[in-house]
Amino acid sequence: MQKRKVISVVLGVFIICISITAVLTILLKNPKNKAYYYRKYTTPDTIVQIFLVALTEDYLNLAEELVIPKLRDRIDQWNLASGHEASPCPHGDLIEPFAWSSWSFGSGGSEFNDNTTTIDHYIYGCYYGNGAYISIESVTLERSGGSWAITGWDKICESTGSTPAICH
Repeated sequence: MQKRKVISVVLGVFIICISITAVLTILLKNPKNKAYYYRKYTTPDTIVQIFLVALTEDYLNLAEELVIPKLRDRIDQWNLASGHEASPCPHGDLIEPFAWSSWSFGSGGSEFNDNTTTIDHYIYGCYYGNGAYISIESVTLERSGGSWAITGWDKICESTGSTPAICH
């Protein structure tokens, strides 16, 4: 019975990753549709993942569209304070972030109701290359007008793989 549950979870995650890849490939060809689609038609954990991918790869305009307006300056402050440099995964990028070269995982006591959710910890990283990763802690999202947006977070940590994580 336990083995069946594990196989079901792994298969479910695999199907979700393939579905997200297909959607991202189509949508990211038209930059004006990206943020609208993510906020309106995806789940909060997918929005957090795309937010981290956008930060990692320096698509800061997309990252800013996924947060409420008063947090947009916080992204710029993080970018300056962390000394961030774009570090896309080899063989994968924002257009195809699940090209078998990246991974992501959300954990912790996610609280969810119709209009708000909190994810304790979410991480996005590379399988190949230098092992770079980025994570976010205590991220909150709210739905307003049928659209999700990130409304806050505790800190964002980033490691280039060869250095310890820097958190801001």
